[in-house]
Amino acid sequence: MSDINYLPRNWARALARAAVASEAIHNALLTANPDYETIYTHFLGDALPGEWGAAKTNGTSAAVTVAGSKLTMTTGTDDNGYAGQGFGLFWAGDRGFYMESLQALDVLTTVKLEVGVSDAIADAGAVNVKATPSATAADFAVLCFDTDDNTQLDLISQKATGVAADAENVHTLVAATNFRVEMRGQGDVVSVFVNGKGVGGGNIEGGSAISPWLFAQSRAGSASRIFTGEYLVMTGPSGLAIP
Repeated sequence: MSDINYLPRNWARALARAAVASEAIHNALLTANPDYETIYTHFLGDALPGEWGAAKTNGTSAAVTVAGSKLTMTTGTDDNGYAGQGFGLFWAGDRGFYMESLQALDVLTTVKLEVGVSDAIADAGAVNVKATPSATAADFAVLCFDTDDNTQLDLISQKATGVAADAENVHTLVAATNFRVEMRGQGDVVSVFVNGKGVGGGNIEGGSAISPWLFAQSRAGSASRIFTGEYLVMTGPSGLAIP
């Protein structure tokens, strides 16, 4: 059954704990259930499959690569050079969606990052300015860290009513240390969790098609930063009428 009320939570932990067998089975079956549109990747091999959207990069040595079971986004050595990766616009809040990813940033100075969902996979970041938020994307909910503003990880989102800083300083990042992000969308509301803890909620237009989105950007010349993704899952009801 495809239903907005049957979205998963805590995907990685449920699969890891045998004590939560029913939730683990539910999550595992979503990858083969035609009622749901699901991607789940550990970034194996040496390239993303062709179903992924094109990487968004700009600047000297900026690149998105796959190796060693990691998605690596290298910002390059230009001031404001960047590297971002999305999948494609296959999900929507009105149908319900769930996204989970595990990632780390090598250095926490002169850098910007975004993790979340967006209605575009070719923007130079969903957030344009973090301090007094303005946006490049039209519909999105992302956790954003930007040393041009401060050293806080904030939740920023946008729908037709405008961009909003929904929650500030939701998690303290540690250099070269993985942090896990979950986003659970139902209608216009996106609930956000970091390392299993609820940190707030944002708002998008539930009717807009969205994609998972990972992005990093240098904030100083010659200061290349490396943002790595360990795995990513996104799922939601397909809306198909299957007889």
